[in-house]
Amino acid sequence: MESTRDNPRVQLASIRAPQPVRRVRGLDGMRALACAAVLAYHLLPGTLVGGFLGVDVFFVLSGFLITALLLREWRNRCHIDLRSFWLRRIRRLLPAVTVMALVTLIVAGLVDHDLLAGIVPQFFGVITFAYNWVEIGLGASYFDTANPHLWTNVWSLAVEQQFYLLWPLVVIVIVGLHRRWRWLIPALLALISLSWMAWLISGAEDYTRAYQGTDSHAFGLMLGALLATVARDPLVQVETCAPRRVAWMRGLIAWVSLAVVIAGWIVIPDSQAWVYPWGTLAICLAMVGFMQAMLPRVDEAGGPGHLLANLLDTRVLVWLGERSYGIYLWHWPLAVIITHLHPQLPVWQSAIYITALSIVAAHLSYRWVEVPMRYRGIGATLRSWSGPRLFVATGSGTYRRAGLRDGLRIALPTTAMLAFLALASQQLIAAPTQTEAERLVAAGTTAITAEPTPAATPSTQPSPEPTITTTPTAAPTPGPKSAPTGEHVSVIGDSVTVAAASALQEQLPGVAIDAAV
Repeated sequence: MESTRDNPRVQLASIRAPQPVRRVRGLDGMRALACAAVLAYHLLPGTLVGGFLGVDVFFVLSGFLITALLLREWRNRCHIDLRSFWLRRIRRLLPAVTVMALVTLIVAGLVDHDLLAGIVPQFFGVITFAYNWVEIGLGASYFDTANPHLWTNVWSLAVEQQFYLLWPLVVIVIVGLHRRWRWLIPALLALISLSWMAWLISGAEDYTRAYQGTDSHAFGLMLGALLATVARDPLVQVETCAPRRVAWMRGLIAWVSLAVVIAGWIVIPDSQAWVYPWGTLAICLAMVGFMQAMLPRVDEAGGPGHLLANLLDTRVLVWLGERSYGIYLWHWPLAVIITHLHPQLPVWQSAIYITALSIVAAHLSYRWVEVPMRYRGIGATLRSWSGPRLFVATGSGTYRRAGLRDGLRIALPTTAMLAFLALASQQLIAAPTQTEAERLVAAGTTAITAEPTPAATPSTQPSPEPTITTTPTAAPTPGPKSAPTGEHVSVIGDSVTVAAASALQEQLPGVAIDAAV
């Protein structure tokens, strides 16, 4: 049997006592800014045309933090507990997205069932974190603003969750390499993902597959992971800081990088092919340049990086950054519902309402769902919502049967939850497969492709010869007018014309219709 003294892993673990995680300052504030950019892009069209790139800020942050946590666990324990890691990720992400999906499903169904058209596969995509692939499989377009899906924004969360599922397995391979070469794996994967997006975009009319695919949009995650592999213990308090000159240089790089990110949000459009991947890559690289100065060795050395971390670590930005996940989750479905309810509402006014509701919903979710389930567990939190058990501890080691008041405290929350789930299930079951507009377009397309209805034509039978008579007659009275026909009418149009095709053919038999969606 191998002795402890001869086992290098035991020796390594014994000299590396775990240190508490040191929060990286400035990152919560950056989350808040990125979330604001995405909301401006969605709610105020034309203000931040590149605000959609805020999602790539989240990707770089996630790639860095998750990789840093996994590497730190390996340093402390020479082991990565995959089950524990995946369970923490599920507790962090699944409860909030499930509550959001159930609430907005019910509200949207009560507002208008058209909002739930095709919602069943989308719902299962949301709760299984496969939403991006569901959208791609359905042929939906991320850039379609005419008929937006209720949970379009969840695609990015699906990409992150798939990364959380697979990346720890890659990190187990990475830690087997010498530290000097660990960065090569995320760098190579980033290059492959970048090239794949460029290839998918080439000649494509719609960019959804390249933009939403986990394989083609993973380079931001990989660049964040690359930074974590080259940084020195980025999540612990450092004993020695970077030299002052180095800290100043890196701090200035962070300021320039942040300026590049903000400029990208302002000027990079979503409609140009070069943005995928080159504009996106520019934002991701700028994020790496920003984050390298937030690391403890640079932050604690003072200088421009320390000042930037102070500015981004203000109480308001940190508070919003901690709730940025929930704000991002709620804003899009609330925007779809409110816009559908009040289409004439001014854009700025609608944006204010949606933002305020999103922050309130995110805070309630953070307070009552995310934090309790993250630290206490999903089952324990659900049990706490339903009140005390049927038997209550008396304090002397015995139990008494719950009384009427205890029973009500059990029954009311439980009944409310069951009713909530039943209503959500009913909305899923009753959800239509198409909106009313889509049904009209489908019927119109069928009418256009069918045989045209011939217009009424005069009789071709020869009329009898007129009889000449000398008897005076009264002036002829006009007969009834013939119904109008479409024999000499052509109608050219788009989806509106397609939807009206059946009515046009009914009113103008023989009309020629040339229309397409």
